[in-house]
Amino acid sequence: MATAPGLAGHDAFSRLGAAARDIGARLIVIDDLGLAGDPGQDLSPDSAAARAASLATALDIPVIATTHLDPYPGDVPRPADLCYPRILEHADHLALLNRPALHSPAAGRPDLVTCHVTGRAGPELGRVTLHFEPEFHRMTARG
Repeated sequence: MATAPGLAGHDAFSRLGAAARDIGARLIVIDDLGLAGDPGQDLSPDSAAARAASLATALDIPVIATTHLDPYPGDVPRPADLCYPRILEHADHLALLNRPALHSPAAGRPDLVTCHVTGRAGPELGRVTLHFEPEFHRMTARG
């Protein structure tokens, strides 16, 4: 079987691409670009973002990846608050999650997550507030 452009090699991203192609995946989710790659492989989050973007292009499917935010001073996180802001060079969209109760839970109040969706240049495209249900590890539209 021929390898798609951008997927040559035997690293984690190459194996992920081959597996996604074999099962006919329509979406790939990478939980933490900072941990992407093989153990012992020196792959920066910026490089991992570039590899994820190549994977999305080669397979023609969306790739969603998570990363960390630095502590941010205001109520709403901004793209500048990313620990690795250079990953934005490889992103089409950015969703920033704000979960204030994570650091200061209020008894009896719902744990809400606000998702701010921005374009690459940073203007906000939309916002949605979801209820986080930690017992099920999910977010729902109802609170």
